[in-house]
Amino acid sequence: MNRRRFFLLIMIAAAISCFAFAIGYRMEASALLNRSGSAGAARSLSHQNESTEFADAVIHHNATATFEQLYESLHSASTEMRDKLQEQLEALPPGPKRNAALRSFYRTLVQLDPVAAANAVRKSADKQTRAIALDAIVGAAPHCAMDEMAKLLLEMPRERIESHSFNYLEDVFNRWSRIDPAAAAKFLEEHPNDGVSEYAGAILWNWAGFDPKAAKEWLDQQLPRDDASALMRDFVTGWFEVDRSAAANFALAHAEDPDFEDAVRSVASSFYPDFPDATRDFIYQIPNDDMKAKVLSEIAWVGNGIKRGDADDWKHSPRVVADWMVSFPPDLIGDALRTLVERWKELDAPDLLAWMSQLPGDVREVAVSKYSFSNKLSLDDEVALVTGMSDVSLREQLLRQLMGEILSTEEAKKMVQESQLSPEQKAYLLKLVALTHQQ
Repeated sequence: MNRRRFFLLIMIAAAISCFAFAIGYRMEASALLNRSGSAGAARSLSHQNESTEFADAVIHHNATATFEQLYESLHSASTEMRDKLQEQLEALPPGPKRNAALRSFYRTLVQLDPVAAANAVRKSADKQTRAIALDAIVGAAPHCAMDEMAKLLLEMPRERIESHSFNYLEDVFNRWSRIDPAAAAKFLEEHPNDGVSEYAGAILWNWAGFDPKAAKEWLDQQLPRDDASALMRDFVTGWFEVDRSAAANFALAHAEDPDFEDAVRSVASSFYPDFPDATRDFIYQIPNDDMKAKVLSEIAWVGNGIKRGDADDWKHSPRVVADWMVSFPPDLIGDALRTLVERWKELDAPDLLAWMSQLPGDVREVAVSKYSFSNKLSLDDEVALVTGMSDVSLREQLLRQLMGEILSTEEAKKMVQESQLSPEQKAYLLKLVALTHQQ
């Protein structure tokens, strides 16, 4: 099933569920209770006349009661009893029982009445309770309650809802835009001074997945703005997920527009791992060499050598990416090779040098020019690594490249003299220093 159809099905299901939940869930819950072996406990929860007893019952049964039982209990309770229950739960001694009871209360209430749940959070004067409540209701809220969740979050201290560990606003706009991106986008327009414009990218990415025309129309209405390049990237890459050909052609048609630079680079790097030949064709269609080089530099990061533990690990090998890269003219791949060479040297320097030794002259010169000192190796280690090569010509090229990185002749001589190299190696390097710094 493609992503566009998937999103459409989600939208339909969400609309049906939000409508049906309010009118049908009580009947379903009651039926489940009557069939349940815990029906007696559930009925006792639902028919408490005293708020204190009701709170005790919720707490007592929290660990074993099902969602249906808790839902029926809150559904049967009056507004006053719910408010009293909230007070009773907040007054409990701090600890796991209190936290679990509060989470159950808020998760259930937001399914029953999102507005009431949001208002309950607003009424809470206790910071810890608000933190527990926000986590509970934002995670459990039905999709049709995203507007209410966003409004509530904007009333909270921003540092609490946009922490490094979890961003509640980002989660809300991500979920909301998968179902109703137009409504999420309208919310941004209605709150221009509330710091939510940064979530436009997430909305565009999801929206472009099933209605790129509408997404592009909305994007055009937002321009110009400082993050236009990032928004265009999110729009194009979201579209690319469902229609690669159309999104790639669109990006190519606007490749000379500065606002599309990030989009072109992202499309190519997303395309490359599975379709290297098609990516090569895509790059050759880019109208200017400067952009081609930037795209190749972006793809170079794919060769990071990170092991993901799956069948596609080989695609991220520096050697695999480098072999593909050298099919392009040498003047396009300099920056890309710098990225690859630096990472490859950290991962497996002997393999990098072996690869360099078999390169044709013009490509070898470019690769050698990107070879540099490693932060993890001393001069002695660098020299030992290179002098162990059988290719004398490449060995001298690399050593001269390293010596050339040292800013002055005196500094280079000092490094060589203070090293633990043999007298013969020092003499050889000092000769290269003189030759290199004469140029």
